[in-house]
Amino acid sequence: MDNQGYFSMSLSFVNYLEGCKTKFKNFHWSAPSLTYHKIIDKLLDELIEFQDVVAETSQGYCGQQYGVGDIKGDKLDFEDALQALVALNNRVDIFYTQIKSDDTLMGVQNAVNDFQQLLLKFKYLFRLAQRDGSNTFVQSTQETNGRPTPFIGLMNISLDDD
Repeated sequence: MDNQGYFSMSLSFVNYLEGCKTKFKNFHWSAPSLTYHKIIDKLLDELIEFQDVVAETSQGYCGQQYGVGDIKGDKLDFEDALQALVALNNRVDIFYTQIKSDDTLMGVQNAVNDFQQLLLKFKYLFRLAQRDGSNTFVQSTQETNGRPTPFIGLMNISLDDD
């Protein structure tokens, strides 16, 4: 892949990740419980780190920088955090498919693989938190200031640092 093609593709991906950060921050701030709040907080930490690795490595590989104002998060319309997580994983997979044949991008490929493993962990945590007492999944909408706020019904699970 030529540098300019990769540069444009990486910028588009970084903008997608920026949109995800905004969307997950909205879920984080509207969390109906501390458990949900903590899951999103940990996911955001990983997402920020991943976006930084992709952006900085891509700029280094291409020998050029994103310009001021180039990072404009995509507008994403997800109804809940699990749906957003699945969409993020799909988009990360597309990005990997686009770069996997270029051996000079092995560092980015490794970062993508590591991030995909983390997304599986968060998918597990979201599903665990979704379960109600009868092991069925619950999706609800909570009223916040008269507006519906999508969230996932939660159990009390510990998310303390490992």
